[in-house]
Amino acid sequence: MKRAQAEIFCDIFAAELLLPFGLFKPLAEKAEIGLASIDALAARFVSSTMPAGSRFAAVVKAPCAFVLSEKGKVRYA
Repeated sequence: MKRAQAEIFCDIFAAELLLPFGLFKPLAEKAEIGLASIDALAARFVSSTMPAGSRFAAVVKAPCAFVLSEKGKVRYA
């Protein structure tokens, strides 16, 4: 299912508002890849784990992915 362009723009705006690229990226690059690092960054930026994990996977140079599953089904990747 394709997402509406307005929804995509809202997500980009929210990510930049909550987790500014220029502030988030250097901290993410120094962090170990793992849920503990994502949780720590989420707490630092007063965000939930889901947007912090998504932003983390998008900005680090190392290959990684953020996948959220619930009851055996992928909810977000």
